[in-house]
Amino acid sequence: IQSGINVVPVTPIARYRNFNFYMRFGFYASYSLGMNKPGLIKSFVHSINMYIPAEFCFEFFFNHLLITGAGPQLQVDIMYLERLYGDPVTDASAAFSIAAFVSYEYWFGNKKNVGLGVNNIFDFTFYNVVYYDYKIQFYNIVRIPVGKTNKL
Repeated sequence: IQSGINVVPVTPIARYRNFNFYMRFGFYASYSLGMNKPGLIKSFVHSINMYIPAEFCFEFFFNHLLITGAGPQLQVDIMYLERLYGDPVTDASAAFSIAAFVSYEYWFGNKKNVGLGVNNIFDFTFYNVVYYDYKIQFYNIVRIPVGKTNKL
């Protein structure tokens, strides 16, 4: 489960015909749960991630957006493990992380209030050794205009 917010400027940094370039900043928080198979020793891993990206947005033909960016993350993991002989164990760790990504978004209609996206994320988490992973994410977006709106 992930939720977040982006701050998108009203005016692009650069504009040329059907091309706009702008930057946006965001904050995302996510939670994931991992558990063992039924019938085996019960264990759970709760992962909480907080992420602050800087995003470079290349908008072309009005509704298509190619985005690349990166930012720092905080990864918190909490593990609960029931043992066969002995009391259950709970352990926690926190680590600094960096994420980089490339994504594509398509916005519907002239007002661009709703969109769909796909994101390719590369995470580098600095535990005692560097842990890296790749995730693909499909998402939907709802734009909530605040203040001035851009009239194209």
